[in-house]
Amino acid sequence: MSKDENNWLMLEYEKAQDSAEHHNQMAWVVSSLFILTSLTLFGEIIANIEKLSFSILSLGVFIGIFLIIVNGILFFSSQKTKIKKYEICKGIERKINKQLFTEENPLLKNHLSTDGISSISWDYTFLYY
Repeated sequence: MSKDENNWLMLEYEKAQDSAEHHNQMAWVVSSLFILTSLTLFGEIIANIEKLSFSILSLGVFIGIFLIIVNGILFFSSQKTKIKKYEICKGIERKINKQLFTEENPLLKNHLSTDGISSISWDYTFLYY
């Protein structure tokens, strides 16, 4: 792999990971807001149950349940997107590992015949972190 291709893969990896983290964070923020809204609505209905007509109560409960269902749909679709982004990251990691753990890699050439895996993992750690 050329240096440009390796840089491109690292950039793509970074962007996919950032996107996955963004989707995860947004899923939790939006879920929290939907749940808070639903609980507030249910609380208002319970607090004013004697004053409200049946149709208003039914509408409030329907809206609350609707918000919970929409929340679930949005949350799980966001989690699916997050998983897809992490799958992209895993694919890039496999490509980089194939390049890294070959005998043609000058970084590993001396270590393959002497200390084995421990030195490879140390070099890999310092190379990519």
